[in-house]
Amino acid sequence: MEPFELTFAENIKINIVPAHLFGKDLVYYLFISGKAHGSLIPYIDDNAQLGWRTEDNIDPILVETIGRMIDEYEQFDS
Repeated sequence: MEPFELTFAENIKINIVPAHLFGKDLVYYLFISGKAHGSLIPYIDDNAQLGWRTEDNIDPILVETIGRMIDEYEQFDS
């Protein structure tokens, strides 16, 4: 699990740092211009679909959008 970079809206670079929260759950920390902007946590919803949540003040639409981008990157990278 290496850090990687995503480009959002053509000119916003988001650095993603995957880590294990408390050594267990996977979490993705978000950095824009070197500044921490929260984290996203993947989970499986009631319909067995991948969902994304955050405990930070991030718009739910951005959470899902960036989450999908992370998922696509991880699938392509593996």
